[in-house]
Amino acid sequence: METVSHTVGMLQPALRQAMETLVGHPLAANQKLVIQVLGVDAMPESGPVSVDAKLPAWCGVFTDLTAEEDEALTASIAGRTESRLPS
Repeated sequence: METVSHTVGMLQPALRQAMETLVGHPLAANQKLVIQVLGVDAMPESGPVSVDAKLPAWCGVFTDLTAEEDEALTASIAGRTESRLPS
């Protein structure tokens, strides 16, 4: 097993963009990216999680929200996130 770590803020812009593409979202400069390289035989016996796997019941906590409730919740979360972003 090989483990490599990088502080996001110290990555060259092209490499940072590649890492953001890899993880699927923007990374903050104060985050650390930790990558592990494992052999195929190092996978747990259960293997990777299937896309078709059943989610626990608690994952559906928002399914009964009305469109208005969903919009209000989304706006509340977005407002909190924006207030924490550095200027």
